[in-house]
Amino acid sequence: MAILPSPYTLLALSDTKGYSNQTEAVANLAKVLHAEAVHLVSKGIKRIQYDEPAIVVKQSLGSLTKDDLDLLQRGIEICGKVDGATTSLHTYFGDAGPIIPYLLNLPVDCLGIDGTETSIAEILKHDYSDKELALGLLDARSTSLENPLEIAEQLRRVADQTHPKKLWLTPNAGTEYRGYTSGIRKLRLLNEIKVMFNE
Repeated sequence: MAILPSPYTLLALSDTKGYSNQTEAVANLAKVLHAEAVHLVSKGIKRIQYDEPAIVVKQSLGSLTKDDLDLLQRGIEICGKVDGATTSLHTYFGDAGPIIPYLLNLPVDCLGIDGTETSIAEILKHDYSDKELALGLLDARSTSLENPLEIAEQLRRVADQTHPKKLWLTPNAGTEYRGYTSGIRKLRLLNEIKVMFNE
């Protein structure tokens, strides 16, 4: 798997000049990202993950607009489908709950949701039968270890009620935030929960 920034987050973190508008800018960034994804697939990569924190951060802060959603959609329309690879859009560092219906309509194979910011109740409101679902239920920003029984039970509820094509358990974000030792502990916990879930 290779991880790339989503075109919307890349736009939000960039100083873009020389474009007539933001739509033109996000389209250009998305084309560059799509070309990189195609190159990675040609080298044997089978899964492309686009990291998208900016849209849910804005949603959580109450500053999200229809223009933001339109820009995300435009970008993902260009780079969200890559021949020969599964694509995934991962949101984190914010509550995705209010915009899950919108995210489900984007042209990616998998939707990633930060389950430490988005409530399970919100996640359970939706049907994911057309997508894979990656749930970030382990908090990579905390050194505390979650209760594996509780996490396994949450996974069972999501699997039984929302019917995703595949269900993935992940940290809510990269594990580098609290160092190597904490990251390893979180990854070991992932495996422990997987065993419980499959029993």
